[in-house]
Amino acid sequence: MANQAQASGRGRTIGWVLSGLVIAFLLMDATMKLLALPVVLETQEPLGFSGPTIARGLGVLLLACGFSTPRRRPRCSARSYSRAISAAPS
Repeated sequence: MANQAQASGRGRTIGWVLSGLVIAFLLMDATMKLLALPVVLETQEPLGFSGPTIARGLGVLLLACGFSTPRRRPRCSARSYSRAISAAPS
Protein backbone atom coordinates (compact mmCIF):
# COMPACT_ATOMS: atom_id res chain seq x y z
CA MET A 1 0.00 0.00 0.00
CA ALA A 2 2.84 2.40 0.76
CA ASN A 3 4.39 1.77 -2.65
CA GLN A 4 1.14 2.72 -4.35
CA ALA A 5 0.92 5.97 -2.40
CA GLN A 6 4.54 6.79 -3.19
CA ALA A 7 4.08 5.98 -6.89
CA SER A 8 0.93 8.07 -6.94
CA GLY A 9 2.77 11.03 -5.42
CA ARG A 10 5.65 10.66 -7.86
CA GLY A 11 3.23 10.41 -10.78
CA ARG A 12 1.37 13.48 -9.59
CA THR A 13 4.61 15.45 -9.39
CA ILE A 14 5.62 14.37 -12.89
CA GLY A 15 2.16 15.36 -14.14
CA TRP A 16 2.45 18.82 -12.56
CA VAL A 17 5.89 19.37 -14.07
CA LEU A 18 4.82 18.29 -17.56
CA SER A 19 1.65 20.39 -17.38
CA GLY A 20 3.68 23.37 -16.23
CA LEU A 21 6.05 23.00 -19.18
CA VAL A 22 3.19 22.86 -21.67
CA ILE A 23 1.46 25.88 -20.13
CA ALA A 24 4.74 27.83 -20.04
CA PHE A 25 5.31 27.07 -23.73
CA LEU A 26 1.76 28.18 -24.63
CA LEU A 27 2.18 31.44 -22.72
CA MET A 28 5.61 32.10 -24.30
CA ASP A 29 4.22 31.45 -27.78
CA ALA A 30 1.19 33.66 -27.08
CA THR A 31 3.45 36.49 -25.91
CA MET A 32 5.57 36.27 -29.05
CA LYS A 33 2.48 36.39 -31.24
CA LEU A 34 0.86 39.25 -29.28
CA LEU A 35 4.01 41.31 -29.71
CA ALA A 36 4.00 40.42 -33.44
CA LEU A 37 7.75 39.88 -33.46
CA PRO A 38 9.41 39.88 -36.91
CA VAL A 39 10.42 36.22 -36.53
CA VAL A 40 6.77 35.30 -36.00
CA LEU A 41 5.59 37.28 -39.01
CA GLU A 42 8.31 35.81 -41.24
CA THR A 43 7.67 32.21 -40.28
CA GLN A 44 3.88 32.31 -40.44
CA GLU A 45 3.71 33.89 -43.90
CA PRO A 46 4.67 30.68 -45.80
CA LEU A 47 1.96 28.89 -43.81
CA GLY A 48 -0.71 31.23 -45.17
CA PHE A 49 -1.08 33.46 -42.11
CA SER A 50 0.04 36.92 -43.11
CA GLY A 51 -0.02 40.12 -41.13
CA PRO A 52 0.24 41.17 -37.52
CA THR A 53 -3.55 41.09 -37.04
CA ILE A 54 -3.68 37.33 -37.54
CA ALA A 55 -0.60 36.87 -35.35
CA ARG A 56 -2.24 38.81 -32.53
CA GLY A 57 -5.49 36.85 -32.97
CA LEU A 58 -3.57 33.60 -32.65
CA GLY A 59 -1.82 35.04 -29.59
CA VAL A 60 -5.14 35.79 -27.93
CA LEU A 61 -6.34 32.26 -28.71
CA LEU A 62 -3.17 30.72 -27.25
CA LEU A 63 -3.45 32.94 -24.19
CA ALA A 64 -7.01 31.75 -23.64
CA CYS A 65 -5.87 28.13 -23.95
CA GLY A 66 -3.04 28.72 -21.50
CA PHE A 67 -5.32 30.17 -18.85
CA SER A 68 -8.24 27.78 -19.37
CA THR A 69 -6.45 24.83 -17.80
CA PRO A 70 -8.10 23.41 -14.66
CA ARG A 71 -6.74 24.79 -11.40
CA ARG A 72 -8.08 22.04 -9.14
CA ARG A 73 -8.69 18.34 -9.09
CA PRO A 74 -11.84 17.26 -10.96
CA ARG A 75 -14.79 16.35 -8.75
CA CYS A 76 -15.52 13.06 -10.47
CA SER A 77 -12.76 10.48 -10.40
CA ALA A 78 -12.85 7.27 -12.41
CA ARG A 79 -13.53 5.26 -9.24
CA SER A 80 -16.51 7.36 -8.13
CA TYR A 81 -17.85 7.35 -11.70
CA SER A 82 -17.70 3.55 -11.88
CA ARG A 83 -19.44 3.31 -8.48
CA ALA A 84 -22.19 5.63 -9.70
CA ILE A 85 -22.68 3.58 -12.86
CA SER A 86 -22.82 0.26 -10.99
CA ALA A 87 -25.26 1.68 -8.39
CA ALA A 88 -27.62 3.05 -11.05
CA PRO A 89 -30.78 0.99 -11.59
CA SER A 90 -30.90 -0.95 -14.83
